[in-house]
Amino acid sequence: MAEATQTHDEHAKVQQEYIRTGIWLLVLMVLKVGVVSVEMPRTLMVATLLVLMLLKLWLITGVFMHLKYEKMTMVLFTAVPVIFAIILFFGILPDFTISPWLP
Repeated sequence: MAEATQTHDEHAKVQQEYIRTGIWLLVLMVLKVGVVSVEMPRTLMVATLLVLMLLKLWLITGVFMHLKYEKMTMVLFTAVPVIFAIILFFGILPDFTISPWLP
């Protein structure tokens, strides 16, 4: 009987963690919508959205993918896409800076 109670308590803790994470994800989504709605310089808006996106990434990978205690894996989940985005950005940058067909 004690084992069933312990299992139930552990399940309740996990459920509470998922609910808390869902609430935080909702708050971050509302913040992202608010950032887009407010008039601000485009660079500041993009930087703010990227920071909020990284926070969501850490929440999702940490809780839903159960990587909260594997710090190196979480760093790789964050760093690899950022590195690819930087490579992509600098790869297509010449197309936008020297192409005559863009307005």
